[in-house]
Amino acid sequence: MPGHIKLGASQVPDPDPLPYLMVTGEMRRKDMAKPYDSKRAVWTPDGMGGYVEGTVQSDDGEKATVLLGHENKHFKSEQVVPVNPPKFE
Repeated sequence: MPGHIKLGASQVPDPDPLPYLMVTGEMRRKDMAKPYDSKRAVWTPDGMGGYVEGTVQSDDGEKATVLLGHENKHFKSEQVVPVNPPKFE
């Protein structure tokens, strides 16, 4: 946090996280311009500890087929979570 300096093994202070936490006006406008479908927009795990935004093609309760970019991937239904509307981001 700003003003809180922790010295690691290399004796270098931690970088300020504020630029990564703030949402700029440009980012908000870009998100608001994206098409949003509350029933189909979902987050899916990317396999590296993060999540990727995708679009649900089908969901039978056990397996969900999600369009990520230009390819369909299959996930368990409990791994697929809905995306918040852009106005809440």
